[in-house]
Amino acid sequence: MVRKLPLGLPASGKDAWPSHAMTQAAGQLLAILDEVSADRLVRSAATRHRLEGAVLALDATLTPQGSQIAPLSPVRLGASVGTVGEDGCVNDAAGDHRSTIDVDGCDLSIRITGSGGPAIVFLNSSGGDGSEWDHLRPLLPRDTTVVDYGRPGLAGSAPLSGGEAEREFGPRWAAEQLRGLLARAGVAPPYVLVSSSLGGWILSMYATTWPEELAGAVMVDPTMRTAWPDEVVRRPVIEDGNNGGIRFPMGRSFEELRKAPTVPVARCVVVSSSVGRWLRDPPENPFYEPLTLDQVDELWQDFQRDWAHHLAATQVIADAAGHFVHRDAPELVALVIRAVVDAARSRRDVQLNPATLKQSGGYLAG
Repeated sequence: MVRKLPLGLPASGKDAWPSHAMTQAAGQLLAILDEVSADRLVRSAATRHRLEGAVLALDATLTPQGSQIAPLSPVRLGASVGTVGEDGCVNDAAGDHRSTIDVDGCDLSIRITGSGGPAIVFLNSSGGDGSEWDHLRPLLPRDTTVVDYGRPGLAGSAPLSGGEAEREFGPRWAAEQLRGLLARAGVAPPYVLVSSSLGGWILSMYATTWPEELAGAVMVDPTMRTAWPDEVVRRPVIEDGNNGGIRFPMGRSFEELRKAPTVPVARCVVVSSSVGRWLRDPPENPFYEPLTLDQVDELWQDFQRDWAHHLAATQVIADAAGHFVHRDAPELVALVIRAVVDAARSRRDVQLNPATLKQSGGYLAG
C-alpha cells in the first residue's frame, strides 16, 4: 500500500522562501513524522529529505507492514526529487523518477530535479521522451531546477483520447498545455526554455505569447519557421509519436508561427548544427527532393539565421555536431544554457566568450 502525505507547501517563484514560510514548512514536516512514528518509521538507505527553499523530498519505509510513504510528489511541492554529486551537478534520483499531472483531461508526465531559479525547462524533439537530454543534465549546476516532460503519448504521458487523438493541434495549443502543466506542477516562472528541433515551435509560441514568463531561451537546431519547397504537400501532418501523440498540421503550424507577434526574446540563443552536416550524414529517406543535399544544407542554415533574426537572438554554430547538437556536443549546449541562466540571474544580456565556445566545439555566427 502506498500512502501519500501531501504537505500543502506554498509554491513560490523566488529563489528562497521567506523565513516564516520555512518555519511553517519545517513544522508541517515534523508533524507528519510524528504522525507516522507510531508505525515505527525506519529510514532506509534510499531515504532522503531535503528542506531547502521550495525543495522537499521524502522517501521513507514503514515497518513491520512493509508499506511505504511514496516520495512526496514534486508536482505538489514545486520542488525536485534528486541528489547532488560531488561535482556540484544534478543527478537524477535512482533512475527516471516521474510524476503525472492531469492537464485538461490528459495525464502528462514530468520529471523535476535540482533546485533554484530560473527553472530550466526542456522541450523535446518530435517523438522525444526526454532521454535526449541525458548527456546534458550532468553538466548543469546543482543550484538550478531542471524540468523535462512528455507531450501526450510520450515519456509516460497518457495519449490523447477519443476524438482529440484524430484532431490536429498547432504549436500554440502545445504551448498552452505546457504552461498549464508547469502551473499545476508548482514550477513558477520565469523559465529558461530549452528546445530541440520541433520543440522550437512550441518554445517560440510560448515566448511570443507570454514573454514576461521567460528569463531566457535556448533553441537547439530548431525546425524551420517556414516550409521548404513542397514540404506541406508531401508531409501535411507531423505525427508526434505513434500512440495518441499530437498531430501537428504543417500548413497551419507555419501559419501560426508567421502570424505570431514579433517579440524579441530576452537572452535567447539559437544553437545550430554544423555547416555541411547534411552532406556528411544524409538521411535515408530523400524527403528533401527535388533539392540537392548542398541546397538543403544551405537552406537549413538560412532557416537557423531566420530564427535568430526573428527572435533577436544570438546564434552559435557547432563545429561538427548533427541535428541533435545536445547529444553530439553536450558541453557546447550546456555552456550556452549556463550563460543564459547566469545572465538571467544577473539581469544582464548573455555573454558568450568566443575562446570558450571554441573549446566546447562551437563559434558565434558572423
